[in-house]
Amino acid sequence: MTPDCNCRHPSDRTEGRLGDPLLTLGPLAAPVQLVRAFVAAICHGPRILAAAGVLAGGRATCCRAVAAELDPAGARYEARELVVDGGIITSRQPSDLPAFIDAVLRALGRN
Repeated sequence: MTPDCNCRHPSDRTEGRLGDPLLTLGPLAAPVQLVRAFVAAICHGPRILAAAGVLAGGRATCCRAVAAELDPAGARYEARELVVDGGIITSRQPSDLPAFIDAVLRALGRN
């Protein structure tokens, strides 16, 4: 089956416009979809980005249970509350939500 979308790396901006952001919240996240502006993932969410190859060559953070999966995916794990690497925004856990939400709002141009 062929995907019904033209998936792009989140750092590929289309004419500088805000596209369709993807927000992943732990294990309840939907499959990766068309992304033109940014991707935001917290807790277990970066696991999906790692599996999709989106984190390769970049930096990210996530919950401790997922941290070991980032290196094999080609990403450098940083044990910080927030990592913004190009169009990829990641955080570790619910206590990091204030910084995570602030970064998402900045990416949306609302802060």
